Amino acid sequence: MREHTTGGRSTIGGPRGSRSGKDPGLTAAYTSAIMMDGRSARLTGPLSARAKRAMAVAGALAVAALAAVGVWAATHSDTYAHSGNGCVTVSLSSSTGGALLHDCGAGARALCRTAFAAHDKTALLTQAQCRIAGLGGLASPAGSPRP
Repeated sequence: MREHTTGGRSTIGGPRGSRSGKDPGLTAAYTSAIMMDGRSARLTGPLSARAKRAMAVAGALAVAALAAVGVWAATHSDTYAHSGNGCVTVSLSSSTGGALLHDCGAGARALCRTAFAAHDKTALLTQAQCRIAGLGGLASPAGSPRP
């Protein structure tokens, strides 16, 4: 209950002039509890035919969506999965766990040219992928003929 001070006097139950003497906040909480009790009774009862149909349609749509994603995942390959056709993909260990180098076209040719000019671990891993992509032996600078 709230305590109100009016003119030096303390009244319990509400502001001066309150006829019921009850706390309006307590009455609102009681009314709200009764309303929630009615709602929970509706929620625990059986579903109507229309609600059952709606749940069936929603479930069917969810299953269809999951099936479509599964079919797409099974039939579409990852473009970064392997090197080939002028694209180079190299998986490297990194300070954050792993790194993926991927390039195609001119970028792949530049990556391979740099890899064949060096001899560190990254370069050796990249050289192998450059050979798979058909870009092996690009140690010569751009524009000059390759042996």
